[in-house]
Amino acid sequence: MKLYHYFLFCYLFALLPLFTHAQSTFFKIFPSTDNSIGVKAIETPTNDIIIVGGNNFYSSVPRGIIMKINSNGNLIEKLILPEDDISSGLSTINNFTGLGIHYLLTGYKDTVIGGVSYTIIKMYIINESLNFISERSFWSGKELSIYPWQLKTGGNNSFYLLCTVDSTNQPTSPRQFCVLKFNNELDSISAYFSQGSSYHLIGDLLYDENQKKVDIFYLGPYITKSGSSMKVLELDSNLNYIASLSLPENIITEPSATCLTDTTYILTGVTHTMAIDRFISTYLMTYDHDSLKRQQIFNDPDTILYAGATPNTAINGESIFISGLYNIHPFEYPWQSTPSWIQVTRLDRSLNIISNNFYGGDAFYSPYSIIATADGGAFLTGFRYDLQTHLFDVFALKVDTNGAVTGEVENERTDIAGAILAPNPAHDKVSAIVGSQYTSADLLLYDLNGKQVFYKQLQNNRQIFDISGLKSGSYFYLFTSGNKKIGKGKLVKSR
Repeated sequence: MKLYHYFLFCYLFALLPLFTHAQSTFFKIFPSTDNSIGVKAIETPTNDIIIVGGNNFYSSVPRGIIMKINSNGNLIEKLILPEDDISSGLSTINNFTGLGIHYLLTGYKDTVIGGVSYTIIKMYIINESLNFISERSFWSGKELSIYPWQLKTGGNNSFYLLCTVDSTNQPTSPRQFCVLKFNNELDSISAYFSQGSSYHLIGDLLYDENQKKVDIFYLGPYITKSGSSMKVLELDSNLNYIASLSLPENIITEPSATCLTDTTYILTGVTHTMAIDRFISTYLMTYDHDSLKRQQIFNDPDTILYAGATPNTAINGESIFISGLYNIHPFEYPWQSTPSWIQVTRLDRSLNIISNNFYGGDAFYSPYSIIATADGGAFLTGFRYDLQTHLFDVFALKVDTNGAVTGEVENERTDIAGAILAPNPAHDKVSAIVGSQYTSADLLLYDLNGKQVFYKQLQNNRQIFDISGLKSGSYFYLFTSGNKKIGKGKLVKSR
């Protein structure tokens, strides 16, 4: 009997990490007066998160910011790049090997010398405690503004930095892009600059280890009436031109490419059809850029769904997490006057939709990046634009393996939901949008006195209802599935 107990103890001890390791989830807002936005993030070995960004929208002299939060979403430290007479910002953060636990940050500084405008590309190496170890500066050409956007690692400990390029002496010149290659000592090796009479709007950068090539995903040339065409520029590992190819039709913005296997990658972007204005499409692609499969992610046809900014896709084990921006009005961006939702869609590796979860609804939220986390979930950051104070704040959203946040949020106005109503405000019709993780749900509407005025048993994940018979005004809505509340909020019925 004692031997049995010993083996039982050993077995349970071996399983102990499975029982004691819980996934941390949170949805945090970090109020400030400096209009900070989160752009990119990375997870440390101790499960802290480092966020980089800036206060780019309102400040006359923007500053780069660095924030560190712990595994519960609590702020540990926030740094602002030193103040001087020039603008600055931070765009990327990546692991930096060879020095222990260190991180490589890229950003920019704008300056004017002798009446001539320059952009300085900045590279900083920091440690886990946010101490600056070293920095490098690279000057742009005369009267050029070069702003880093994406940094990816390549072969032989090299880095590829994708940047936008603007001409400061010719404001009407179309925007271009460049790719810069650096070695592990941060010495510049080679560069590629796009040229043309049309706009080239960058999206993402992907390094193909097998073929030793760099793929640049961009939009161009710009056509006013029919939108932009999606293309991929193939360069060899030294940034010499190979080819320029067209990608799947109808992608108009926010292209994001993420490696899935040695032979395939995931491409996510905003697409459109004649029936639905803008929504998300995710493609399974070969490295020769052939489309193998497509999954459409859309909700209400009267409400625009954008993919989050690049990167908008994170792959973690068997799950693919897609960040979305639901209820966006592109021409108001980023000062949108109506609220939006952060949408997190979870797919399996065959692109089947597993779940949809919604976060926000009380302000205008815009996700800027998503990363996989060590516990099987995902982390998102971006900004929250408050509709009353008109201030920008960083948000931090950590979801579990199911793409969900468990527990409450600190901001009592902010919702975590598996179902929402759209559009909101609504006129004669409204769509009930229920996450794919729920096979059945009920919708109830109450007036401000608590009287039930509407009830529907939902038959699928998106249904449109006629509410023209309701009086104009505000109503509370509630979604339930079984005995569980899966969504709640306020619906405004307009005339």
